[in-house]
Amino acid sequence: MKSLNQLLRENLTRLMAEREISQNALGRLVGVSPRTIGNYVAENNGFTVSRGRERSARLVEVEAVARALRVPPTYLLTDNVRSQPVMSEQAQALGALFDKLTEQQQLAVKALLLSMPGNQAAKTGEGGE
Repeated sequence: MKSLNQLLRENLTRLMAEREISQNALGRLVGVSPRTIGNYVAENNGFTVSRGRERSARLVEVEAVARALRVPPTYLLTDNVRSQPVMSEQAQALGALFDKLTEQQQLAVKALLLSMPGNQAAKTGEGGE
């Protein structure tokens, strides 16, 4: 069984290659140093072993990396990611536009989408806050 650090390294390395994003660029998006991103993708994860324990990535940083790459955090930490869908380029572009909206505008967009005919979330009452 692979460790979470191994899964993070493999999945993050693959996503960065697929998205053609550098450690520097990802670090800027996440708000961490390029060295931190480098630690995540290094063979030994750049983490030292102390008292017989391997250090791990901080969960808040893993969440921030996932958010920057527009994948769920579980995508970075599971071994079956190849079977999980990754957002299409169109969905990523829409997400980027959505992120630029004010909170009020985001709420209005969510309400509009939920009110559209055929929206399963609107029919079942899911998807709202």
